[in-house]
Amino acid sequence: MSTLNEQFQDAILSAGLEPPDVIEPGRFHRFPGLGKSAGNSAGWCKLFDCGTAGIFGDYSAGFSENWHAVRDEPLTKSERESRSEQAKKARDEADRKREATHAEAAKKAAKEWTQATPEEGGHSYLLAKCVKPHGIRTDGTDLLIPLRDGDGAIHSLQRITPDGSKRYLSGGAIKGRWFLIGEPADHIVIAEGFATCATIHEATGHAVIVAFDCGNLEPVARAIRTMYPALTMVIAADDDASTEGNPGMTKATAVADRWRDQGACGWCRDGALARLRLSLCGRGSCLDRQTRNSAWRAKPLLCRPTSPFRRRRFRRFRFALYWEAHLR
Repeated sequence: MSTLNEQFQDAILSAGLEPPDVIEPGRFHRFPGLGKSAGNSAGWCKLFDCGTAGIFGDYSAGFSENWHAVRDEPLTKSERESRSEQAKKARDEADRKREATHAEAAKKAAKEWTQATPEEGGHSYLLAKCVKPHGIRTDGTDLLIPLRDGDGAIHSLQRITPDGSKRYLSGGAIKGRWFLIGEPADHIVIAEGFATCATIHEATGHAVIVAFDCGNLEPVARAIRTMYPALTMVIAADDDASTEGNPGMTKATAVADRWRDQGACGWCRDGALARLRLSLCGRGSCLDRQTRNSAWRAKPLLCRPTSPFRRRRFRRFRFALYWEAHLR
């Protein structure tokens, strides 16, 4: 028969998290969040002093759950009140620890950003993606992209290595933070990765928000809609067809349904954009091939490549054609 500690661990495991091997009652524990690497500490739990109840959650996923051991008799009123109070204290403790961790990471991010130098465009990642730096910086080896809030304050950094590997500053706030490329005018686009966003901006001229991952699309869209209520908001979704549940399209469709404006949708197939689809808020259906092809033929090229002709760049400008034909 499993111990109470093991039952608590099983409850955490059933939520998709990997709890620590030993959970000491009365102590606040940290461990990797959902789908995070071993160095992550977004997951948390606390087994109450009684050992028969506890609480756990994940900062990155934004959830928490109460747990109590199975027992034959129902809880008394005083026991229910005691557990409710302990759960509240544990949540408050978790919030304080998270805020302290975020504040420390923000200071570190601001320092690293200040010490970094503006990237000029020669980084191997930018060359591989055929995009410009758009204000990001480098520490001499990695690219640094700041995650900002609506006031422009830096909360964390994303590092991109020369081989394209990406990682965030440990402990930094990500939810609802973004990086802006360009200046908002009539349209503003929200997409995931920097290279995708830079390509869209260079192809269309519209301001683009780097949300960094599909889970951040909704909180960023909410903040952007508050900041720019009069602009047409566009969601550029990665079509993760090879991933179970297609999280890119699933999350983007949910955001589009939440923020119903006007617009069209389409996609381009090109290197880093091979799985990219565009869906303007409020419409999730995709235009058929004949419609897309006629759109590409409908207008002359809106912009010309300044570097020697390449197939990759040509496809990107075809995308610009499609965008302009259906966005206006």
